[in-house]
Amino acid sequence: MNRHETSPESKPLAAEDQPTRGRIVAAALHEFAVHGREGARIDRIAQTAGVNKAMIYYHFRSKDQLYIDVVVSFARAMFQQIRGPVFETSELSRALEIMAERHVEAFLDAGPIRPIILRELANPTPEVMDSIADVLTSTGLPQKIMTLIEQGEKDGRFRPIDIRQAIVAFVSMSIGYFIIAPIQDRALGITDRASFVRERQKVIVDLFLNGLKVR
Repeated sequence: MNRHETSPESKPLAAEDQPTRGRIVAAALHEFAVHGREGARIDRIAQTAGVNKAMIYYHFRSKDQLYIDVVVSFARAMFQQIRGPVFETSELSRALEIMAERHVEAFLDAGPIRPIILRELANPTPEVMDSIADVLTSTGLPQKIMTLIEQGEKDGRFRPIDIRQAIVAFVSMSIGYFIIAPIQDRALGITDRASFVRERQKVIVDLFLNGLKVR
């Protein structure tokens, strides 16, 4: 169980409560995207969701907990979408392609979640990072990628390397552009960001795999 997802105040979510909770999360997502964690206001979230403030505190004990749940829910959904196809393949190249594809989809098409995630990457909230780490670990994705790299080393296809460093390098390559895109687009004359990042997802997999190969 994620240590930040539940609390003594939490109540079982009845079926009739699910649409209400969904409206609150959707309204909060927009509010946090526009105003940030500190600037967001519960009364605006309540008005947008069509509920009273007490209903928000019924489902989420505080604004901070609501923020954590919004971000972690997005991360959980993304990891679950990646997990299925990654666990179905025995090829590292395909697993990396899936991860890169989902990163592009998340950062290009996620709408209001994008500025929230970028803020977290630039200025991490410990509670959010802990919760996302818990969710990621529970999917088994890091271990799956480590296993595929280890298998390549045993087969003699990949050179010995610190696998943790390798995974961090790939993730940094995959999402790093989105953090510095405003600068890079101007410096490199990138005018069609969507086309550039969709091409880039192929390039980073190729660069990463070539870095692993025995020299």
